[in-house]
Amino acid sequence: MLTKGIIKEIPSINNNKYKVYIPLLRNANDREIDAIFDATLCFTNGIYYSWVVDDVVYVAFEDNYYEKPVILGKLYTNKEDKDNISTQITIK
Repeated sequence: MLTKGIIKEIPSINNNKYKVYIPLLRNANDREIDAIFDATLCFTNGIYYSWVVDDVVYVAFEDNYYEKPVILGKLYTNKEDKDNISTQITIK
């Protein structure tokens, strides 16, 4: 399954677990915090991603378990400027 998520917390330098809110997994009676998961970032060595809180991302699930989300990429929304530095990928 592939769905959208919203980054809620950026990890420290030595960690690649982002806190991601996944609206699809929130039930009507749940609080927003009940749908926030630790998601692993899928990336290539040598590429630096400068994402910020509230960025919208594509999320898939390892072995189809919703407890194991993986961030595959970022979505561009209408309100974002494509020249914004936070949306650029830089190769080190």
